[in-house]
Amino acid sequence: NGARHFLVIACTLDRLTLGLRPFWDQGTGPINWLDVAAPPKSTFWGVLNLAFGKRKTWMEKGGYAGGRAETLEVQCDAPFVLDGEVYPSHGHVRITTTQPIVFLSA
Repeated sequence: NGARHFLVIACTLDRLTLGLRPFWDQGTGPINWLDVAAPPKSTFWGVLNLAFGKRKTWMEKGGYAGGRAETLEVQCDAPFVLDGEVYPSHGHVRITTTQPIVFLSA
């Protein structure tokens, strides 16, 4: 549809580095997602609210969206970053999860 995005995050973590909680607890599923349209509206207040996991009514009207999902289907016609590595556009990206992995530490 030609929509432009400032930021898209999808992960199974409930919070990010430094305790940031940009995800809204809407929907069900293991994948937390955030989508901020470009250009973002009220960037300063938007980022501040996202950092603390606050969802304000003006944010949805301003292009901020988020929630939880079982699977995400993303149409992508530009390169994207996954775990710090840049990948070329594939047109369509499907994001799903697997069974949890247990890490052991001594």
